[in-house]
Amino acid sequence: FASSLLRIFFGLSAGSEGPSLFIGAASGEGVATLLKRNEMIRRYQVTGGACAGLAVAFNAPLTGMAFAFEEAHKRFTPEVFICAFSSVVFALVVRNGLYALFGLQASSFFETYLFPQGAVSDGKFFLFLVLSAVICGVLGVLFYKWTFLLARLFSKIKGKSSFKRIFFRMLTAVLLGGAFSLLSAYLMGGGHGLIESLGTNGGENASFQSAFALPLVGGLLLVGVLKFIITGVNMGAGVPCGAFIPMLAVGACIGSLLNQAWLGLGMSAGYCDFLVMVCMATFFTAIVKAPITGIVMVCELTWSFSALLPVVIGVAIGYFIGDLSRTDSIYEELLEKFEREQGIRARAQREVFTLSLHDGCIAEKREVRDVLWPAGVRVVEIRRGEELILPDGDSVLLSGDVLTLVCRTDEPDKVKAELLEIAR
Repeated sequence: FASSLLRIFFGLSAGSEGPSLFIGAASGEGVATLLKRNEMIRRYQVTGGACAGLAVAFNAPLTGMAFAFEEAHKRFTPEVFICAFSSVVFALVVRNGLYALFGLQASSFFETYLFPQGAVSDGKFFLFLVLSAVICGVLGVLFYKWTFLLARLFSKIKGKSSFKRIFFRMLTAVLLGGAFSLLSAYLMGGGHGLIESLGTNGGENASFQSAFALPLVGGLLLVGVLKFIITGVNMGAGVPCGAFIPMLAVGACIGSLLNQAWLGLGMSAGYCDFLVMVCMATFFTAIVKAPITGIVMVCELTWSFSALLPVVIGVAIGYFIGDLSRTDSIYEELLEKFEREQGIRARAQREVFTLSLHDGCIAEKREVRDVLWPAGVRVVEIRRGEELILPDGDSVLLSGDVLTLVCRTDEPDKVKAELLEIAR
């Protein structure tokens, strides 16, 4: 919380959703500790707190739930659904109650976007849409590469202590962010104001204020390029910040720039807001590799599902380009980088566990994929009486089954204790 306040004070290009998600997850961890819950329940409560924090930050309950399925657990199970649904609902009830208490009004983030009602039938617009999605997908992959190039450069900063190394990383991001912010106020903060200013309400004119009296295209190019650079610097340096909104802001700048080009080639001005939405979702998906979250988030942040089909098309293209470039989710890669820096992967050893399922245990009559195993655990063999089964995700577990499980971990005792909780 304190680091987030400092980040806001320094005007860094960072959103509130990352810290909100982290604070929510920490709250879930705290509740699990106070109630002395087992490891598996603790993980569900961390998930609930995280998706509640994201939903409150965005005022977007469906986005919070989609995050739980697609990013946190990468699966859909009844437990994950109930955990995410109940956490998001209660969090938003509390949020709206606080808003009412302080006389505030909860509203959509981006109210300057207006979409034509009914299905989009203009074939020329779909041509522009596909071209825009390809451009955004390629730029998304470029952002991904840029972030990890910076991460490698920052990792070369030497110091006698980890504190000094981290300090110089943060100092670089703060000084560079401050210098950029002198050029345009749009470069400060997450980018809500920037995205809002690019909405045209279905017309030709956005409320975007260009810097240094530059023409609209020059101002958009300046803000978009600098936002692209400084957001990558923050992520590469490890600044505690949210990157969802900054990435959407960069995508919105790309969409507005492309609007200027496509309007000159005959695109109807009524589709400008559609195209910005498509570019936001496509750029985000190419980087994060979370297509469902991208689709739901962009539509929910505008409180309109009129743009659903164009956004789905754009997200599919962005995801495909990300796959062609062999990139993983940027958050997965950042996690792996963190584990390498902390020596977690170096300490991890291959462990084999044998587990017998008791009658009435959590895993009984469930498919293998529906059990919340400890991180990295794989079921490699099921012995059922005299029968030996080589399982896949669809294999149903029964009481009396003897499982052989394999994982790499630096905490074998913790993994064993969690497996016993699943089996008893």
